[in-house]
Amino acid sequence: PNYPSTTPGFAWPAGMSQPDSEKADLDGNGTNGHGEQVQADEDALKTNVLSRSSKLVLSAEHQLELDKQGWSQTRIVANHVVESTRFQIFMGFVVVCNSVIMMMEADAGATCPGVGGCVPQWLTYTNVGFLILYTCEALLRMFTERGNYIRSKWNLVDIFIVISGYVDFILLLVKTDSSALLSIVRLLRVGRLLRMVKLLRASPELHKLAVGFIGTMKTIFWGFVMVTIVVAIVALMSVELIHPFNVQMKWGEDNEWCAQAFHNVTTAMLFLFQTHVAADAWGDCIVPLILKFPSTAVVFAVSLMTIQVGFVNLILSVIVDSAQKARNDDAIARIEETRRQEEAELESFKRIMHRIDQDDSGTVSLE
Repeated sequence: PNYPSTTPGFAWPAGMSQPDSEKADLDGNGTNGHGEQVQADEDALKTNVLSRSSKLVLSAEHQLELDKQGWSQTRIVANHVVESTRFQIFMGFVVVCNSVIMMMEADAGATCPGVGGCVPQWLTYTNVGFLILYTCEALLRMFTERGNYIRSKWNLVDIFIVISGYVDFILLLVKTDSSALLSIVRLLRVGRLLRMVKLLRASPELHKLAVGFIGTMKTIFWGFVMVTIVVAIVALMSVELIHPFNVQMKWGEDNEWCAQAFHNVTTAMLFLFQTHVAADAWGDCIVPLILKFPSTAVVFAVSLMTIQVGFVNLILSVIVDSAQKARNDDAIARIEETRRQEEAELESFKRIMHRIDQDDSGTVSLE
């Protein structure tokens, strides 16, 4: 490369000499006839040096900022461990293994009644080992985050997982057939499924899916309410119009459900949820009715177009829009967080440059 050797104050590094192209044809201004090119090369060199060194400088400045906040060296190391990618991958692997153990424990416990059932001891001890790992992670985060620990929803989930795990372990030590105690143990075991939620912290892809799902929960709820209202209206219409024809049908023993499907509004709603929303066994009861009483086809066609083709698909499109909006909002929040971090790092870099500028000239040379 054409180093700016003619720039005042520039010194060639040890082991390197000035190229012949720069020794020849120097003009009176101390350049080789390409002054603008020399200046451009100098600027590019400075930019390259600063860009390569900025990462190391910012990393050092980050540690200085931690020291300014009164963090001990132990706390700084613990913070680096908790926030490292390797630690997140390790905890994700632990959660996956723990999920497999919980499935094996549930299968073994289902074969015998009572607390503990027929669960092998090695499964119980393995689950306790995983609980100890979760406890260490929670304590490590408490040590580094201190008062900010409880402000994170993820940390609150970790606390619940750890506390419920120890309560479950204590109850397992109590051999009893008490129904109340069994109910508590079952609830705690269901609560242990929240450990799988910890996978969301280790996987950005799962995090995106979770954000989209959580963002659509409100839409899903109100969509279900809307479908229920529509199904209730159609069920009321079915009881009034279909039930008189249904009682004339000779349903066999294998079709007892069809004989009772339009007996009242509640059973009619259940039937419509089964056939129109879940799309289960649509023709078992409807087709025989239509074949014997063709006029009933109008009612079933209206209900099908209204519930399944209309509202269910409409709600699905609204849910997709809500998920997209939640994903966009999360992306905007991440961009804003990245921007704030970049601004903080830039300010830290400026402070370092200011300390290097010992003569307060406002500039820093390569030397």
